Amino acid sequence: DNVRSYFNLAERKMNYRLNNAHIKELECSIVLHFRGGDYFDNNNMFVKNEYYNQIISRHDKLLVVTNDDKKFEEYMLKHFPQKEYRIISNGDVIYDFFTMINAKKIACANSTYSWWAAEIGDNEIIFEPEIYFEHLQQWSPKSNKTRIKI
Repeated sequence: DNVRSYFNLAERKMNYRLNNAHIKELECSIVLHFRGGDYFDNNNMFVKNEYYNQIISRHDKLLVVTNDDKKFEEYMLKHFPQKEYRIISNGDVIYDFFTMINAKKIACANSTYSWWAAEIGDNEIIFEPEIYFEHLQQWSPKSNKTRIKI
């Protein structure tokens, strides 16, 4: 609660155009954080395909927050060519953060960006990788919330 109040999340949510239609969409979908870019340059950091495969195959309505639209679209074409999804990132990292905070279901990448969104958000279901980083297998972020590890 201290972190939420520090950032004054309720007021900022209004500044980032999370209108009722957008919030309603977040209530009936899962928001998947797919980090691309530098995560593909370092195999020790990138979440394995099995994690994303399990998340994507279990959900019909998939909204995606990503910093790498092209890489995500390549991934979907290779693994789930018939699956419907929508990339909702708009290039504004704070908007994406508030989107993840307001999702009822969130699938985190092995990234503190989505981990923090899940930690301070009102998410009801939080998925996260069993192993965050291959080179630090004993490390796992501490949390005040129940998370489903895959």
